Amino acid sequence: MTALYKRMGATRTSGLFSLLTSLAIIPLTACDTKVEERAPAQTALPPLPNSTAPPKDSIEGSRSPLQWDLAILEQVLMASGLNHVKAGMVRQPFLGDQGVIYRVDGAELQVFLYADAGAVARDTDLLDTTRVAPPTMQIRWRMPPTLIVDNNMVVILLTTDSALRRKIRAAIKNRREDNKQGAGSRTTRVLG
Repeated sequence: MTALYKRMGATRTSGLFSLLTSLAIIPLTACDTKVEERAPAQTALPPLPNSTAPPKDSIEGSRSPLQWDLAILEQVLMASGLNHVKAGMVRQPFLGDQGVIYRVDGAELQVFLYADAGAVARDTDLLDTTRVAPPTMQIRWRMPPTLIVDNNMVVILLTTDSALRRKIRAAIKNRREDNKQGAGSRTTRVLG
């Protein structure tokens, strides 16, 4: 590099040498520095007048007319002629939320309510539906289990009475059919 400077007429004491040296060093140091590129801020634009916006019920976080709560479940059970008694709280290690136990004509319903169907799917999609347990877990149920998943509700039904099992499943399914206007919601799945 010194030979190049001498050809250009620069000596160590001249200003041209200092200028050339600094110009040679600047690009080298610029290579070592990291430059952060920021994406432009995303702003939500209002929908165009003739656009097809998603229906209110399909927007995440909104309540569907088919959302379950304990009062609705109790109404459905009563309307189906099922005598029920709230018997306490329950936790299952593979379900994130705490549930409520109902005694229904000799059966036990463990009812778990979630914020939405997506949260239910995260807890139930990997379950072994025959055993109503994760594949790596062995649970000894007091009675044969049946898993019922409907929108934001998970029910673990424990009974040996197959007619009662059908009646409870039908009550939950009938509520779904009575409210068909709730398009976009998750359908009832009876497993096990």
